[in-house]
Amino acid sequence: MRILVLTKNIHHELVLQRELQILNHEVFVTRNERSICLVNECELVFDCLFLSETLSEKEFLSITKKAFSLFNGQIIRVIPENGEYPSHSKEASNVLYVSRSFVDLRDLLATLITKNDEYKEQVSLEQFIRKLSNNEQLLFEQLQEERPITREQLCQIIWQGDESKSRKSQLSYIAKKINTKLDASNYTDKRIKTYWGKGYILQ
Repeated sequence: MRILVLTKNIHHELVLQRELQILNHEVFVTRNERSICLVNECELVFDCLFLSETLSEKEFLSITKKAFSLFNGQIIRVIPENGEYPSHSKEASNVLYVSRSFVDLRDLLATLITKNDEYKEQVSLEQFIRKLSNNEQLLFEQLQEERPITREQLCQIIWQGDESKSRKSQLSYIAKKINTKLDASNYTDKRIKTYWGKGYILQ
């Protein structure tokens, strides 16, 4: 997830930035003076907007009004770790609040949507197979019935030969390549797995 943090003081956000990065998010921190022009340009760049507690309430409400639609409502007001959660004002009724606690940050971000998640289109079997090499297609097609198939059977199908150490290694490499392509697509949540050390199954 790509996160934009608006603040009065960049140094004040160093710990927040580090913790967001530990959670595997891309973070860009900027001072409030540049916020308006950034917000107008960042619709396709950032997934959510963090507003530091260093911003005044007036600044917070002004930015929220301008930026709400750009971030699909994913605007987060940061409060001190031991601070009280404010009551929601009418002007910011849909804003989320989070403390600087690592656990609170982690749990909140797990509920948000990235633009990739929101706009990724469903991929058909035919579309996915076109992304595979010839050997990857042969292996993947054999697993479509979702039943285990042995390495010996796969070696006969792919290379018309018996199982060997070299071919076992190649099968493992092909399976990993297919799983990598599955991770990058929106075809299925299933992955190729080893089956009792004897073969492979898609599940």
